[in-house]
Amino acid sequence: MAEHHDPEAYSESDDVAERSHEEIQQFLRDEIADLRSQIEERFREIATLTRILEEERHAHERALARQAARLERTFMVRGLLHNVAGRYAEHGFAEGVAGLQDQKTALLDSALFSADWYLKANADVAEAGVDPLEHYLTGGAFEGRDPGPDFSSLEYYLANPDVAEAGWPALSHYVLYGRQENRLLSWEP
Repeated sequence: MAEHHDPEAYSESDDVAERSHEEIQQFLRDEIADLRSQIEERFREIATLTRILEEERHAHERALARQAARLERTFMVRGLLHNVAGRYAEHGFAEGVAGLQDQKTALLDSALFSADWYLKANADVAEAGVDPLEHYLTGGAFEGRDPGPDFSSLEYYLANPDVAEAGWPALSHYVLYGRQENRLLSWEP
């Protein structure tokens, strides 16, 4: 006996297959849209991370440039101080620099010089039994030694290389002139 197909049953199964095919296509379209959205979000994240890395690289380059400028200036000032120390050893203070006694008087009245601190920070000076104030004025300042915890000779010279070139001990210049002239106490490139 020949099989007999019901035309309504055939049309129902075609309808289910077509609906299933449309559902699959819609599902795939939705998946593709979701994946595109995710890819766009990843690209935005990559762009943000790239910008952050570029900013960090530029900040690092600026920091290196400042460090190089500081090293260059330190080298220049140390050279000036070396020359000043040599001139002082041969001729005493340079012309225009206050005499030793005037500088001593000015620094004894200053809270920025501490004999005790200077001796603790410079054991070689303490061992030699040298007057700490006189040592600072005649050599220590030009070696970049600090007269107390609240004043950096090297920083003052970096901020004011003309003071180093003129042959002034850093703190003496600051106490006698620099403070009134609003000289900087430190230098940043």
